[in-house]
Amino acid sequence: MVKELLPQKGARPAAEKLKRMQVAFRHPPVAFLRRPFVHAVGDKGDEVDRGQLKNEEQKQGFGMKGGDRKPAVFHIIGGQDDQPGVHHVKAVFFQRRDQQKQPEQNDRKSENHLSAPCLSVENLTPNIKHKKNKSNNNIVTINGGTFTNTNTMTDGIYGGYSAQNTNDYVATGNQVIINGGTFTSKVYGAYSQYGKVKENGVAVGGSTTEMKNVYGGYVNDANTAEKNWVTVTDGKIDNVVGGYSWSGDAIENCVIISGGTISKGVKGGQTADGSANGNKVIISGGEINSKIYGGYCTSKPADGNEITISGGKINSEVIAGGRSGNGTAINNVITINAVSGEKPVFSADTIIYGGDNTTSSKDKRTGNTLNLQTKGLEMKNITNFENLNFYLQEDTINGDTILTLTDDKGTDISGSNVNVGMAGSTSILQVGDKVNLLTNSNGITADGVTYGRLQQGISIEYEFTTDLSGNSIVATVDKAPAKTTEQSKSPVETQIASA
Repeated sequence: MVKELLPQKGARPAAEKLKRMQVAFRHPPVAFLRRPFVHAVGDKGDEVDRGQLKNEEQKQGFGMKGGDRKPAVFHIIGGQDDQPGVHHVKAVFFQRRDQQKQPEQNDRKSENHLSAPCLSVENLTPNIKHKKNKSNNNIVTINGGTFTNTNTMTDGIYGGYSAQNTNDYVATGNQVIINGGTFTSKVYGAYSQYGKVKENGVAVGGSTTEMKNVYGGYVNDANTAEKNWVTVTDGKIDNVVGGYSWSGDAIENCVIISGGTISKGVKGGQTADGSANGNKVIISGGEINSKIYGGYCTSKPADGNEITISGGKINSEVIAGGRSGNGTAINNVITINAVSGEKPVFSADTIIYGGDNTTSSKDKRTGNTLNLQTKGLEMKNITNFENLNFYLQEDTINGDTILTLTDDKGTDISGSNVNVGMAGSTSILQVGDKVNLLTNSNGITADGVTYGRLQQGISIEYEFTTDLSGNSIVATVDKAPAKTTEQSKSPVETQIASA
């Protein structure tokens, strides 16, 4: 087991420090690389006199190339096949000071520094006799630093890495935890060259965190990415993908966002040449400045995915339960509510799709459902839903509007099922009160719509008549209160009835 490398009181000569670190990292978690460079700089902790590093090999071995240039390619890996991850490594490597300083202003002792703690790598399956399980159950924790990408094809931070050339191999249980830092490299909960990735994840937080691409699990071949996850509580990220497979299926992966800013893409599950089914995206906060997909694929089905949005600022032109280039996109569910008390805010350009594809020959509507569980929402349009369910909350009053649409082409919900019900135990709505479920001043087409009633097991049952009135779908209260259903009676009522 490698000892923790932390700054010690009573500084040793730099050459002695270097020797001690060389021994500790003789077999680092990236041992499969011939030149395992790492560049991870956090808070300043200790200084090393670069002038005492005499040869290029020593300098390169600690992330320096020539001593005056940027670090070389780096990998950070919790565990890789037959190489167990290093336990509780807390170390960073050399970084030069500000390049803009004049040479005469630099002094060798302060030009580069060593700081810790910054990086922690923990392998939870340390039994090295089992050669094939070292890409399982690893944890990489990064609390700060700068991670520079020099080779977009190979650089990365991996909770687990597998190059096992077997289809039945599974990389599972790996995690990367980011609490701060700047990353231009990709971050993977687990990466597999051939086998499956299952139940791996990345947790991103820290207000200073800036990242490019994050994957809970990633398969670079025709195997499955299943039940991988990414959570985001803070930071700035370009792309977030719960689980990705190059040519296999992406199933039941999940992205959960409660804070931070996403700028380029959110996908619960993604595959280039497989199915993207049963994936989830859950957003309760943060700012999303990109498209959102529950499941995303090129040619096969993107079915049965879910998106739930209960908060945040959603500046997304496209929100789609499932998106396939040339396959079906059916049975997807999108739910919008306000669990935390503040409803999400959508941009004027947002269109919500139950399913989306680029071919007219594949079904992108059947079984797709939009659940609206709050009021006062506004966006551009909705499309490709078979079911539109409106759950009126207790604070709904006469004249309220649930969803306002602004597309100048109007809104077409022809052939859909429009259902309304009262959620909660009490309401001030009275007979004759009206609620605008859906409105678009540019017109609504509602040919062949079936209107129905939802029932949520509440103690007071409301009954509604719903129809198209002008440019709105309006629900009118017909009965309030109605009879109490058997399944919603209180325990006291049940006891009295049985006495």
